[in-house]
Amino acid sequence: MEISNGYNIYMRQLKSRFGVKKHFFLCGIPRAGNTLFASLMMQNKKIAVTANSITPDIIHEIYLLKNREVFQNFPDEESIDRAMVNAYHGYYSDWDYEFILDRGPWGHPLNKTLLSYIFKELKFVVLIRPVIEVIASFIKLEKPKNIHERIEVLMGRYGIISGNLYSIKSLIDSNQKHVIVKYSDLVKQPNIEINKVCNFLNIPNFDIDVKNIKPFQINNIQYHDEKVGSINTHSLKSTIEKEDLTSTIKDLPQDVKDLAKAAELFF
Repeated sequence: MEISNGYNIYMRQLKSRFGVKKHFFLCGIPRAGNTLFASLMMQNKKIAVTANSITPDIIHEIYLLKNREVFQNFPDEESIDRAMVNAYHGYYSDWDYEFILDRGPWGHPLNKTLLSYIFKELKFVVLIRPVIEVIASFIKLEKPKNIHERIEVLMGRYGIISGNLYSIKSLIDSNQKHVIVKYSDLVKQPNIEINKVCNFLNIPNFDIDVKNIKPFQINNIQYHDEKVGSINTHSLKSTIEKEDLTSTIKDLPQDVKDLAKAAELFF
């Protein structure tokens, strides 16, 4: 009997040349070393750490179909849940890695629920950095004309900082299996932090080359920050050094400093 192309695709979803793919999830505050962490992890050719992932949106959009009248008229829950499973694995069907860390706001309660449809066990890597440093890093990089307007976007209801803070807090509060990597530790002792993560994920330890940091790319694709109005947001230096934000933090308005301090109470 001839095996269908669909079956071959399904098998690629689960396997790579290294064996069955193992999926984990990265929840990182922006400007907390996510790109550096990914570049270091991917010195091991069996590991892929994604860019900001679109997979949460993919499975969420499928889930939202349950609100449609056509579904409610014939509520086939099992089939639509299976569609979410297949959509996630289909996205990674041709990724030839053994370990995949999908980066996104997976700690959000709904996202965790949707992941539970797909995986029996969930493990999360959490990258954190003091909020005042995260804000200052954005300001130093972007040099916005109106700091308060930019902070409102970053820390507002749908802001990239506030959204990821909420995701991480929800993840920790719900006692999900996770390991925390602090930005300061990652730049100070990268080998220790990377192998701490590997131990948590049951990935064999490996030595990283801290003097040869390569630009982030995966499947021969790089970030195109210029297309979304960013200024080299994901660029990396060839060596690891902590970002100096002393003067930027000093010059921030006091109400911005107070906001950052209040946000730390999230943890």
